[in-house]
Amino acid sequence: MNSSDFQETLQQALTFHQEGKLESAEKIYQSLHERDPENADVLHLLGVLTFQSGDAEGTEKSVRLIRQAIKLEPGNPDFYNNLALALQSLDRLDEAAEACLSALKLNDQSSHLHYNLGNVYSRQEKTDAAIKTFQKALDLEPDFPEARHNLGKVLKDVGQFEEAAACYERALAARPDFADAHNNLGNIHQQEGRLEEAVSCFEKAAECNPDLAESHYNLGNVLLDLGEHDRAVACFTTAAQKNPDYSEAYYNLGNALYQLSRLEESAASYEKAVELRPGFLDALNNLGNAQKDLGDLDAAVGSYDRALEIEPDAAFVHNNRGNAFRNLGKIDDALAAYETAIESNPDFVEAHYNLGHTLYEQKEYQRAAACLNRALEINPGLHEACRCLGNVLNDMGHFDDALAAYQRALEMGSPDSSAHNNMGNTFSNLSRFEEAGEAYRQALKLCPDDAVV
Repeated sequence: MNSSDFQETLQQALTFHQEGKLESAEKIYQSLHERDPENADVLHLLGVLTFQSGDAEGTEKSVRLIRQAIKLEPGNPDFYNNLALALQSLDRLDEAAEACLSALKLNDQSSHLHYNLGNVYSRQEKTDAAIKTFQKALDLEPDFPEARHNLGKVLKDVGQFEEAAACYERALAARPDFADAHNNLGNIHQQEGRLEEAVSCFEKAAECNPDLAESHYNLGNVLLDLGEHDRAVACFTTAAQKNPDYSEAYYNLGNALYQLSRLEESAASYEKAVELRPGFLDALNNLGNAQKDLGDLDAAVGSYDRALEIEPDAAFVHNNRGNAFRNLGKIDDALAAYETAIESNPDFVEAHYNLGHTLYEQKEYQRAAACLNRALEINPGLHEACRCLGNVLNDMGHFDDALAAYQRALEMGSPDSSAHNNMGNTFSNLSRFEEAGEAYRQALKLCPDDAVV
């Protein structure tokens, strides 16, 4: 095969390569490599194709092939650029940066070379260098949407949200179907509380690229915040279908289903999230909550125990574990769990309230009052704690203090009839029957079918 035929065959292989006919291209590259083992172009293209196989072993081989090509032809910036891409995929970022810099020494007017170096700096968390390098790429090519987008990502990571949003918008002006840019612009809108704008962005991202699982997931999160639980379920389901290993999608699917009281489906979703990510603390905790609400209290305790193996000081898990023990009638275990939650987080108001309420049920009034007062120090607007404190004070015979606590609960906006009803009981204890009757009437207005009243 003469030189002209060799080049013609190489061009045919390159055409196959560009058309995605990788197997046909590889056969020709291998044949040409056997004929001329030191042809730099063949080594380089064979390395690029091997990299595109997608596995780590193939990528390691591609690095070796491209390095051989560079030894034979050290003045080709494309060789260094593709070497950098392969090294990046192997997380060998220092070597990738070195390869990018070598390419730029040969051609510092290539926007794509600056862009690739910016990507390496971004992954190395060299923020200033990444920003400068992406900006250099954009100085050379202002309508380079990928560079503009990735500059936006770096700016967002350092808290420059307005500048990041401007980058995403300019990227979209250059490329309106850029799904990742729509998605990341939606993230900024969501973070800054512009939820309707976020919904629009995530919907556009999903429209531009229906297989982008993250956009479906992010849309589901916003819908969850908006209380649109049915739509959120559909989005999380789609995200999980697009990416079956997406543990967060199954977790938030469980959350949406839980809000809809679809408890068995919710538990199954949490279990799938934990299966995919065994150390998923929040999923284990929420699985326990769903199991508790389903009445499977022993299973709930088991899930909380698994969560505590991951994070022994997780106060919210100890608190939920206490609730399960309380429902099981294991009061000593419940009290110990609440106390452990408070040890882990002394300002955990819910644990103080639950401990105080459980102590009240056990008629340990002094300790109950102390816990409830501590809960109200942390959250002065916690009407449940105020109402329960009223019950404690009433049972201790401190009727005037009890009335003050009930009145305070009502002023906080206590939503049910119990504060009025309990106030009526206290008025009765004081023989203030007219006021007791008025309190009971107020309770019945709120809850006409309350047999207790």
